[in-house]
Amino acid sequence: MGRTPTPRLRRLYSPIMSDIPPLVDVSSGTIAAVGYDEAAALLYVQFTDGSLYEYLNVPSPIHDGLMEATSHGRYFDASIRPHYSYRKVN
Repeated sequence: MGRTPTPRLRRLYSPIMSDIPPLVDVSSGTIAAVGYDEAAALLYVQFTDGSLYEYLNVPSPIHDGLMEATSHGRYFDASIRPHYSYRKVN
């Protein structure tokens, strides 16, 4: 939580960075970074291809589980992708 956005994300998405919480790099073959806005229950996932998605109404324990998972990609595929609405940010 106090971390700055990844340099790659800042370069690609600088016009909208004020609306997105800081992203934290994760070690994954498919996910590059994750951000979470607890007040709005919005989860931001940047994939390794540079795309950024916003997942709606994601409870804090789900975000915590993603960040603590031994495999971020598997946790995302099982616990987030099929259960939460999303939109592509860029």
